[in-house]
Amino acid sequence: MNNLRVCLLITAILGILAIMWGCGSGGGSADKAAPVSLIVLHPGEYIIQGNNIDNVATMELTLSYTSQSGPFVRLLGLASGATMTNTLAPGTIKISIASSRPLSGSGQIAEISFDSGSLSSTFTLDSVIMLDPNGNTIQ
Repeated sequence: MNNLRVCLLITAILGILAIMWGCGSGGGSADKAAPVSLIVLHPGEYIIQGNNIDNVATMELTLSYTSQSGPFVRLLGLASGATMTNTLAPGTIKISIASSRPLSGSGQIAEISFDSGSLSSTFTLDSVIMLDPNGNTIQ
């Protein structure tokens, strides 16, 4: 009877250790969210989202798409009060944002939408360049 108890106890301990091993210790570094991401709201409607950005005076975004018509771009919450220059070339959007009050925090930067008759089949955020008020690149 004692051998059966010892065997069950060892099995239970090994099972608990196996479960705990799979959970991890929590001490490793977590993947950090990209500072700027592209969110699909609906087909043809996208949000550029800022994630924990800090002290960004200027930002240049380059996106590419496949569509028969150009998109509509407007600044949102996080970039409110900033100045935007939008250079459209077929298949490419370059958005430059400058602000006298550096952008910080998380939130929506811009909305990009296409006419429902000419939805983009692919839409990607190709590059993000962010500078602080001194012109230094922010990673």
